[in-house]
Amino acid sequence: MLLLATVPWTSAKTEEVSVGSFNVSFDLSTTENYTVTSNFTTQDGSQSGIVKIVLNDGSEAAIGVTAYDQWQYAGLSSDMDYMNLSLQSDENVIEGSVSQETVDGQPAVVVAQTRKQPGAESTMNSTIVIYWADGKQMEGYDVPVAKTKVEIISTLPENMTQSLLDTLHVAL
Repeated sequence: MLLLATVPWTSAKTEEVSVGSFNVSFDLSTTENYTVTSNFTTQDGSQSGIVKIVLNDGSEAAIGVTAYDQWQYAGLSSDMDYMNLSLQSDENVIEGSVSQETVDGQPAVVVAQTRKQPGAESTMNSTIVIYWADGKQMEGYDVPVAKTKVEIISTLPENMTQSLLDTLHVAL
């Protein structure tokens, strides 16, 4: 099933977008015009939705949500290691950092990077975030598990990206 909704936003307020069984809310803290689109699919026992935010200047953010029908290992250490390795080995990364922060009340891997644009003399800042919206410790074990993974990539201006991360909530 594919659902598309395009809505221009012009005020700084909390926006709520329904994507299948998910409700995604955020506040970019801006009065700039932007467009929000969303779609939702179900396949092989999982549900996936994406919310895409695009500013008039072409910068954008995508919030991907995947809900699995079975519990998944939700530790972030392998994501942290992979992102650190990627930053070190990608020749287009000029500067970057990987940190663990809190997004939507959950531990998250946050990658901030400045990249060379291939074929251009310009650079672009981007932020990548990975977290589990329903993460918890498995009873009787010291193992983090979850069913709903959230992945974000943003090329929005840094202040809007920070507002997005500070206010993002994925309701299941």
